[in-house]
Amino acid sequence: MLLQTIVGAWPTSPDKSTPLEPDEFFRQQLLNYGTKSVRETKRRSSWTALDPAYEAALHSWIDTLLGSARFKHILWTALPPITQAESQISLSRLVLKMTMPGAPDIYQGCEFEDQSLVDLDNRRAVDYHARAAALENPTFESNNLKFLRTATLLRDRAATPELYASQNYQPLPASQRDLVCFLRANGSDEIVVATCINPFECVDVGSIMEFLAIGDG
Repeated sequence: MLLQTIVGAWPTSPDKSTPLEPDEFFRQQLLNYGTKSVRETKRRSSWTALDPAYEAALHSWIDTLLGSARFKHILWTALPPITQAESQISLSRLVLKMTMPGAPDIYQGCEFEDQSLVDLDNRRAVDYHARAAALENPTFESNNLKFLRTATLLRDRAATPELYASQNYQPLPASQRDLVCFLRANGSDEIVVATCINPFECVDVGSIMEFLAIGDG
């Protein structure tokens, strides 16, 4: 689970093409995440019965990974296509959340791509100025795509509230198995949604398993 988290949260350039060297903030994120995970699992440590030696060993293992040239080489080789697919999945889920029947649940502060892991990291103040600036001067970097798509779909929901309030939903046939297609209609208003939900078909994730065999170095 920790390795999966490292892959999902590893810092990259805005266009997702280049993995970045981890900084102290990212290290602290992983240490806090690992600590909370083992304590809530309650197999070796817990909030009421701490095992300091086990938690220290976990922290040492995390630091070993972050300092391992071999680990980072394998990760950086595998990461670009994974982060690209990750962004596509995030956008696809956003489209489905905003267009399927029901009220979308939007967590305030997560309109951009969010790499928060645990408290207090996920309780930072919302930067409303950055969001206002992104609306005034939109760019198409990966971090902004989620925000801009959210804004576009919210405007459409506001413009045709009866369409989205209606429970009308009609699945549509798709030519590929990784596409979800459906129609929402209400009177003269209608929307056809088609989005990809499985971009990982073009990603070689087998090399990720090499992480499990990494030693020192």
